[in-house]
Amino acid sequence: MDSFIRYNLPMMAFIDESGDHNLDIKKADNNYNVFVLGTVLIEKTEYPKIDAEFKAFKKSFFGDENFIIHTAELIRPMHKDSDPRNKVMLNKDKRSEFYEFMSTWLTTANFRASFAVIKKTELTGQYITPVNPYDFCFENLLNRIMYYSKSSAIEIYPECRDSNLDKRLTADFKKYFEVGIAFYKAKLIQERVRCFELKKKEENLTGLQIADLLVSPVGRHFLGKNPRVKGNEIPYSVVSKKLAGYLALTVFPS
Repeated sequence: MDSFIRYNLPMMAFIDESGDHNLDIKKADNNYNVFVLGTVLIEKTEYPKIDAEFKAFKKSFFGDENFIIHTAELIRPMHKDSDPRNKVMLNKDKRSEFYEFMSTWLTTANFRASFAVIKKTELTGQYITPVNPYDFCFENLLNRIMYYSKSSAIEIYPECRDSNLDKRLTADFKKYFEVGIAFYKAKLIQERVRCFELKKKEENLTGLQIADLLVSPVGRHFLGKNPRVKGNEIPYSVVSKKLAGYLALTVFPS
């Protein structure tokens, strides 16, 4: 599964989340009590092709290549904050067309992915002082990004959340950049990570939208949710085929 990455070719890593990192179970959404952080790994030389294909589909389906695909809005197209063009997903046939195309395209597109999953109820039940889900998952993914990108240069693009959380993530990365992480010394991170930049959803980055499409099926899978009727979701089986290797999925607590 690792052969798609060729040595010394620059790699782009896009990071997005599904679920709430809040560990106050009384406040959390008990119907979706997991947190998933995922990264999509794309060779920089391959990115223009993936970007062009993704935008061509958006133009054909939504009428605009600058339309932002956001899973939450696809599922709830009538929400007051949803782009009105998501209403096309209310049509059963069009919804099926979207998910069938996207499932096939994701399967064949040349990228791989890695995910870290936190089961929040188990975490708070087993640990007096549990880890922060986002912090734990991000360090885990940074290890995986370093591993699966081999010896290549890396650009890392997490999606923005809010200003305080973005500042915290930036501070965490600076710490890892200076002192290293579990399996990689600071010197190697400094040599290989050429860019770390938080990106807004509105910037229309294809890599972030792919990550957005993948993290939700992972969350549903580890909640034990039954698959939706065919044509209403991207199946977890599609996502699992994109895993970069046997280390590409971490579930905690296991």
